[in-house]
Amino acid sequence: MPLTQEDYDFLGIENLAGIAAVARALPHDATQSQPEPQLKPVPSRSVSVARKKAEARLAWIRVIKVFCVIAIVGTLFGAALNSYAKTAVARSVYETQTEQLEAAQRKRISLQTQIAQKYSLNAIRDYAENVLHMKPIEGGRMVYITANRTDKVLDITE
Repeated sequence: MPLTQEDYDFLGIENLAGIAAVARALPHDATQSQPEPQLKPVPSRSVSVARKKAEARLAWIRVIKVFCVIAIVGTLFGAALNSYAKTAVARSVYETQTEQLEAAQRKRISLQTQIAQKYSLNAIRDYAENVLHMKPIEGGRMVYITANRTDKVLDITE
C-alpha cells in the first residue's frame, strides 16, 4: 500500500522542497482518503458444504490407509504361514528319511550277524560232522589221494 500525506507528516518532513518532492511521488488520488476494501461475506451454507466435502475426503483417505495396512499385514501373515508350511514339509521329509536310514542300518546289522553265524568255523565244523558225517583227521594219519591225469570222468558206483 503506498504511503499517504499523513504518513509523510508523521515522518517529520518539514521543508517544502521535501514536501513538494513527496507530493510529486504520490499519485494524485493518494491525497484523498481511500475507503478500505471490504471482504465479501461467504454464506455459511457453502462453508459447511465445503467443510463436509473436506471431512469426507479425509475420511476416505483414512479408509484407504486402513485398507493398505490390512493388506500389508495380510501379506506378511500369508508369507509367514507359507514359510511355516514349507518348514513343516521339510521337517516331515527329514523325519521320514531318518526313519528309513535307521531301519536300513538295523537290517544291515542283522544281516551281518546272520553272515557271521553261518560262516563261522564252528558252524562249518558242525555242518560237516552232522550233515555230511565227516570225521576230523587224527593227528598222525595221512590220507593220500590218487588222481588220473586224464580228462575223463569215471563214474564209480558201489
